[in-house]
Amino acid sequence: MWMFLQGVSNVRALLDVAALLGFLSEPNRSWLLRATGEAGGNAQLQQAIKSGALVLIKSRECYFKGALVDVEWNRHKNSWELLWMLAQRTKAGGWLSFRDVDENAAPRTARDRKYRLGQLVKEKSFPHIECEKNDGYRIQLSADQILFFEAGPRGGFVEMRRHA
Repeated sequence: MWMFLQGVSNVRALLDVAALLGFLSEPNRSWLLRATGEAGGNAQLQQAIKSGALVLIKSRECYFKGALVDVEWNRHKNSWELLWMLAQRTKAGGWLSFRDVDENAAPRTARDRKYRLGQLVKEKSFPHIECEKNDGYRIQLSADQILFFEAGPRGGFVEMRRHA
């Protein structure tokens, strides 16, 4: 259960629960985390990246096919927000309409942002963004190929089950 709730490996879950119940001191827990390769809680994130999925980290990092997508997302806020929204809608099985991008937007707004996103992401292997005239936009990936992560409560990263 702890593994699912915290999004950690079984080794990390065992060490966390043992420490919380007082069976393991914090120095011993830290040592065991380092010794087992679980320090930082990055095992699940590294596994997701290695899987080749589209991995989005809330702190504005993106990986695809095992590699970092080299874009300064903090400088390109609108493109990051569009990518995040596209990934959310695609994972949920839906489409992103231009009204989702901005309630007062014209259809051209989403099209322009999609174009700018395409200009930023130079990797030819990056998934195509489909466009349907009446439906909107979606990333050409299946839901299980899109994963969201955020900083965990005890360090490292945990998968976001809800990616709002």
